[in-house]
Amino acid sequence: ARWRSACLRWPICAGMRAAGIAVYTVDLGIAGNAVAIDTLRTCASGPDHAYLADTGRQLRPTFQDIATRIVTLHLSY
Repeated sequence: ARWRSACLRWPICAGMRAAGIAVYTVDLGIAGNAVAIDTLRTCASGPDHAYLADTGRQLRPTFQDIATRIVTLHLSY
């Protein structure tokens, strides 16, 4: 059931990317769950848009990186 639910989300992610929306995915603690990791990577706009955090401590730099990238992107337009 979880795998089916994840697959249903892929068209939504593809639609957002097709519309020019940058899709970032952030995981916390799914190491070893290949289906979940693949879902996040497939949904993200690219490999550099999928973040895998093993601990809560890793979330802060993850979100700081995303924020920096969004601000840089916004300022370039």
